[in-house]
Amino acid sequence: MNIVVVGGGEPGKFGNDFCNLAREQGHNVFILSHKDYKNNDPKHLHTDYAERQFVVETFNQLVNGIDNIDIFIYNGPGEGYPSGPEYFKSTAKINSMAWHINLYITVILPHVLSIEALKKMSKGSKIVFLTTSMPLDRDDYTDMAGYAGLKAAQTHLMVALAHHNDKEAIVSSVAPHFPYEDRPAYLKIFNKVYDYILTFDESKSGCIEPIHW
Repeated sequence: MNIVVVGGGEPGKFGNDFCNLAREQGHNVFILSHKDYKNNDPKHLHTDYAERQFVVETFNQLVNGIDNIDIFIYNGPGEGYPSGPEYFKSTAKINSMAWHINLYITVILPHVLSIEALKKMSKGSKIVFLTTSMPLDRDDYTDMAGYAGLKAAQTHLMVALAHHNDKEAIVSSVAPHFPYEDRPAYLKIFNKVYDYILTFDESKSGCIEPIHW
């Protein structure tokens, strides 16, 4: 399969582990990163995420040699402003630009790149987002308004793409927890996420798949 991953460059993290395993299994994997990992891989390009025009141009350069994208994965950053109790006190200084950057990276950019990916998709192709299943009525991580809030917006984007794309592509979000500090536990969850992405079908389109222990 032709698999395109945005955010697959950092060694030891999900995106890079996914790309390495997929390549080991014979898939044709293309990676777009936000920094240069200097690996001399022609199928691994980098671009400045802050410049929309450059991101689109680099994405299209990356996939120029293929006719069909089977799977597109947007593996965006795991943190998002504002995140921290200090941002919600009367003494807080709010950084409006940081809010906008988070919105751009978490919602706008996956929308833009999903549209670009759809141009090379056909029935049964897949778009996958990495999201969270954090509920509103939680007692932990209550300061993570930026991360949880904009991942929720991304999830609504996923639902809209699932119902209204014109290529009969399947669109789903997966909500894992990766305990990187515990490698055996991480690998157990990683394998579940990997298998889900490669095997889910139209019955999961428009749905979030939570994957934990």
